[in-house]
Amino acid sequence: MRKRPSAIITLLKSVSFFLLFSVSLFAQQKQSDLAKIAILEFEDRSGTGNFGYMPKSLARAIDSSLKKKFEYISADGQIPLQYAKLARLAKPELEKSDWQSIAAQSKTDILILGHFTFDAEQNQLLIEPFIFTELSDSLIVLPVTRNAVDDSLFGAVDRVADNIVAELTRIAQEQLTTKAGSLPESKPEEDKKMPINREDNTVHWKNKTITLELGAGMGVSLGEIADKTKEWMAGNFYAGYAVLPWLQLGIDAEYRLTKILPDSAKFNIMQSIVYGGYTFSANRWQFAAMAGAGYYFIDTDLTAINSKGNPAAAFRLASRYLLTSNFHLGLTTSAYAYYDEPSIFSTDAKLTLGFSF
Repeated sequence: MRKRPSAIITLLKSVSFFLLFSVSLFAQQKQSDLAKIAILEFEDRSGTGNFGYMPKSLARAIDSSLKKKFEYISADGQIPLQYAKLARLAKPELEKSDWQSIAAQSKTDILILGHFTFDAEQNQLLIEPFIFTELSDSLIVLPVTRNAVDDSLFGAVDRVADNIVAELTRIAQEQLTTKAGSLPESKPEEDKKMPINREDNTVHWKNKTITLELGAGMGVSLGEIADKTKEWMAGNFYAGYAVLPWLQLGIDAEYRLTKILPDSAKFNIMQSIVYGGYTFSANRWQFAAMAGAGYYFIDTDLTAINSKGNPAAAFRLASRYLLTSNFHLGLTTSAYAYYDEPSIFSTDAKLTLGFSF
């Protein structure tokens, strides 16, 4: 009896490699979706020369507060000096396009900056912070923090950091609301950091309900028929409909070409399977685990197979990556059970190219 563990092992290795590669790229995609935040030293407009410690103290306090609350990419030390100076000297009245230019040239998504002045008559320091983000229509001017120049001044630094954290919390909550389509049902856990994401680049699976794809690949037969067949080639067409964001129904039609050993007799299968299952999407990536049932027809010269068609069951795992806003490339691996005498079992892997809208 002809055994074929090497073919099965090769197939399983290929599928495992692709799935691990997909998970790795998915993690990288998630990381790249996080906003890059630059915290610039506040400009000293006091004109006294007595507050040289304040710019760095403010930046450190803000950075420490943000890292406790949010998940983001820090641009610390990555902002070219000329852009940092330009941003610090800029006025709130600048147009959004001007701030976008500063952010783009400095390769950041959110700029946190400000200045402080000294009121000699009241002996108070006035700290005025600003935030620019791609999601805002203009520079966000936060409330001015006033504090006497005494031992309580560092408390003012903490209050400035708290105001900035509160504003970025609002922005992060708006992103969660937009993504979910409604207000979150519960508040985030206090010990769990909130992600602050970049502006939506429109390349994602959101609002896509129909998926059409063609696939081609190869597989192996298992069970009693395995010793009589070569590895087979197959092509398929799949059409899916997202009933809910996490639930997809689909139908798959496949034609398979197989040769029988040793006389190369034919053993071709045409099948149609209706699937239903769970899907998970994150920006460009979509993963699906689906189970299905259908019917198959056999065109064969193999006398060991008694019938020409019977019910079939299947399970499939799919991984898809959007190349553009509508076209995707993916890999599907499936397992099939054909109820015959004897029953036939097989597994395959296919590369797919599809269109979603």
